[in-house]
Amino acid sequence: MPWFNIPQPVASLLGKSTLVTFGDSITNDGFAPAPNYTTRLGLTLNVTITNEGIVDSPLQNTNRIPEGTPKSNNGRDRYVADLTGAAKKDLVVILYGTNDLINNDGGETYTSVLFKADYQEVITGLLAAGYAANEIILCSTPWFENGYSNVPGGEAEGLLYDTAIRDLAVSNGTLFADTYAALKDNVDAYQVDGVHPNLLGQQLLSVAIANAAIITL
Repeated sequence: MPWFNIPQPVASLLGKSTLVTFGDSITNDGFAPAPNYTTRLGLTLNVTITNEGIVDSPLQNTNRIPEGTPKSNNGRDRYVADLTGAAKKDLVVILYGTNDLINNDGGETYTSVLFKADYQEVITGLLAAGYAANEIILCSTPWFENGYSNVPGGEAEGLLYDTAIRDLAVSNGTLFADTYAALKDNVDAYQVDGVHPNLLGQQLLSVAIANAAIITL
């Protein structure tokens, strides 16, 4: 048995065989301390995990300045190859938004409105590819400890992304995991950069995701 706590999942996530996690460096194995939330979910749900987290990946395919093109690793443009067809799994967890918020290259023109529109395209594509709505888990963009100092508009801008993801979960009937609330104000849950969760943060993420639920406004 692992030394860490395994959360009790909601019933709708049980009885599956495979799960794919889709996101940025918070999901990526190289930036997340082991055992990260993806490993924990695999043990919790007794599923085989495929990790499609990519470092510095935004969800939206908005053009960047001065290149005039989107980042090549954005979630909107890569979800078909990573999540559908031969890559389709029984469950998909989407945890995105941190890079859309941080604007860490100083050249993005990302907004919560564009984020929501591109996210809807991803969800529409997943439903068309054969995922049931309750096989898709949308995670709110996690709170991060550095105080949103790199985010234009600060934490208030982050809440716009949180609202967008909640709205998408409601309107599409998907599961929703409140990973923002799970890490909110918990400075002990982060690595020294104040953005990437540490072991405690990974545990909190896994609990929130395992307890994802259908929500209403």
